[in-house]
Amino acid sequence: MNPLLKKLLARRRLEYVTIDENFTVIETSVGVQRFADRSDILNAGHDVREFFPELFGIEELLLNVMQGKESCFELKGVGRFYQNKTIYFDLSVIEDLQEHFATRLIILFEDVTENMDATQKLVQRSNRTNLLVNQLKSSLDYIDKLIASIADALFVTNILGDIKNVNKAAQILFGYEQSELIGQPISLIVADANFFKKISTSKTKNLENIEVICQKKDGEKINVSFSFALFESEEDVYNCIYIGRDVTGRKRMEAELYQAKEKLAASSQILEEQRRQIERLGEFSYLLSSCGTLEAVYQTIARQVPPFFPEFIGSIIALDSSQRLVNAACTWGYASPHQQKQFLIHSCKALEKYPANSPPEKLVELLCHQLHPTTTPVEYLCLPNRAWDSISALFYLRAKAKGQLTEEKKRLATTIVEYIALALAGFKRSPCQGISQYPAQLKTQGGGK
Repeated sequence: MNPLLKKLLARRRLEYVTIDENFTVIETSVGVQRFADRSDILNAGHDVREFFPELFGIEELLLNVMQGKESCFELKGVGRFYQNKTIYFDLSVIEDLQEHFATRLIILFEDVTENMDATQKLVQRSNRTNLLVNQLKSSLDYIDKLIASIADALFVTNILGDIKNVNKAAQILFGYEQSELIGQPISLIVADANFFKKISTSKTKNLENIEVICQKKDGEKINVSFSFALFESEEDVYNCIYIGRDVTGRKRMEAELYQAKEKLAASSQILEEQRRQIERLGEFSYLLSSCGTLEAVYQTIARQVPPFFPEFIGSIIALDSSQRLVNAACTWGYASPHQQKQFLIHSCKALEKYPANSPPEKLVELLCHQLHPTTTPVEYLCLPNRAWDSISALFYLRAKAKGQLTEEKKRLATTIVEYIALALAGFKRSPCQGISQYPAQLKTQGGGK
């Protein structure tokens, strides 16, 4: 080989083998042995294919180069195991153009181990990157599917509260399309400023089950229980996630349950009051039946009747034996001066309207113009008390406020009047025996002033 060419090859750290048309080795460089596939020394006269088996099967291509039909032939990245490590080389075949030689081929060997290692590392990194990208894409697809399948409303916003992502459940709950929400502030949905104040002042990045008032697209207000989390998606970039559940139905049920409990408590209280009332009525009836004198009857009335009507002004007015004037068996509550008087029986509208044979259902409200000559009370009641086929007393009630004289109170008053009538009917003498005779002032008993 030309000495100058040898120097050029050496400078480029290239090894070579010169062969003839029979692929017999003519000349080799010193370092070519490390690229050979055999451990014995490659010398002149050897068949080059036995040391470089890659040349088997391509003889026609090599002869084309030798005959000038092809300019060169190359094999790149050929691997060998040499000195307990893998080396790589590129193999190039060119024609030996020296005129004084018969046709020959020069096979050049270039060590590309470092390049191949670098290339392999680059390929490996590229493969890992592609794998990570695919995994990330799969993860994002999975997250998107997960978000879409969540039954609760989900919003993702930036740190300023601008909506970046929203799931289908949120669109259905609030009545918006996704395009209408992206880029809008979360305050479009959450109308409670205190909620954002809690987020801004919280010492943690997570808040759970905060019930807030939200507004739908159509303006309807609903109760939503939100959980909040702050997370870092990229370097120094924070996003916020809001997950909300509609609790309007639950709140409505709680309100209805509370109202039902209130009604139950009120009903229980009413039943308890009715039970105590029945007990007091039973006691009142027993005490009346135990009275031996008419005076004892009126004393029992004076003690027992006022507690049934503590919030009223009332009196039991008894007719005297002459049937011309009345006396107060008892009064309670505040009695104004114009009530402290006597009046004529023939002018009593109650006696005029309700004769002795009046049935109980006829006992209705009647304003006593003698007790109230100038003013009309808020609510009032005047019931005749029948005994021995004649009216022997009047039961009078006046309410202090509107709504006190309920139908229940009217029925209670009617029942007490009937008890008193039964007690008075047991005596075969003047119904007012033992009561101070006319003319008489109304007397205050049983807590009256």
